[in-house]
Amino acid sequence: MYYNSLISVCVAIELDDDTLVYDWITDGRVRIKGTDSHWLFHTSANTHVSYPTEIVDAPADTCWVQTIARDVRGGSNAGVVFFIVRQ
Repeated sequence: MYYNSLISVCVAIELDDDTLVYDWITDGRVRIKGTDSHWLFHTSANTHVSYPTEIVDAPADTCWVQTIARDVRGGSNAGVVFFIVRQ
């Protein structure tokens, strides 16, 4: 059972109207919803929900989610968001 969730949204604009795909990568302490993993490649969804797999015995811990937005011509851009997770 998971008590915390992280919602990530990637806002990307493709000026050439090419289709964008998104790669989602997290640290080992976060699991992406719908997978048993901390990575998900080649999805058309620009939002994703992740769940912490563990939280250390502290009032707060941090984890991160990286998104890479890519088009079919090889253009890409990436961003990382850090989250504070509380028990």
